[in-house]
Amino acid sequence: MPDTFAYLSNTAGTTVLVFIYIIIIGVNCLTLLSAVGKWKVYTKAGVEGWKSLIPVYSTWIDFGISWNAGICPVYYVCTLTGSFLLSVGERYLTLAAACLLFVGCILSSVKEYKLAKAFGHGLGFALGLIVLQPLFIVILGFNRSRYRRP
Repeated sequence: MPDTFAYLSNTAGTTVLVFIYIIIIGVNCLTLLSAVGKWKVYTKAGVEGWKSLIPVYSTWIDFGISWNAGICPVYYVCTLTGSFLLSVGERYLTLAAACLLFVGCILSSVKEYKLAKAFGHGLGFALGLIVLQPLFIVILGFNRSRYRRP
């Protein structure tokens, strides 16, 4: 009886590890595909594709492509200050943190809407960019839509 239990527990552990590896490989493939899609979006907009690989700078470029690059510092101040205030943990700062994070979320959503508009898409596509950004960035990068300056 103990041998059967040991066999089943080893098999279950191996199965869990296989599922974890499959999830890790899937997430890495999705990340790579999203990076390639964002590179294509940048080249469609007339920006060098390598700029999509630099995290903070690519957000700046995203705002420049879709809306106005001058909004990016406001976005970063709202999100970083809101995150900091939330981590402090004081009750009276939580409301201020939530308001700042909400403003950052609104700015990001408007950026995605304006990005969809800049490529000739509507509100549905913008909602897709907000909710499922990696998938819709790939679609935006590889479809036939052309970039029109906002």
